[in-house]
Amino acid sequence: MVLCLLVYSLTEWVIRETLRIEKKDIRDQKGKPTQKPSAKWIFFVFRRVRQIKEIVDSRIHVRLLNFTEELREIVRWLGPHVEKYYALNI
Repeated sequence: MVLCLLVYSLTEWVIRETLRIEKKDIRDQKGKPTQKPSAKWIFFVFRRVRQIKEIVDSRIHVRLLNFTEELREIVRWLGPHVEKYYALNI
């Protein structure tokens, strides 16, 4: 449980600090701009992202579905250690 809370806390801190430095904001649960999103909301926004593997011409192709520009920006804010997991579409 402590590890989970640490991940939530670090995620919130990184996102909020990056938003503050870049003077950007993200939509909250009500669709209003905020610079202080919760980690729960950030994780919720990623709920529809899916990785699929397709075989085309005897080759495996991996794609991400429902990976929007908003999510791409959030991943960039979280840094290169997170970007590598979404490198298929970045």
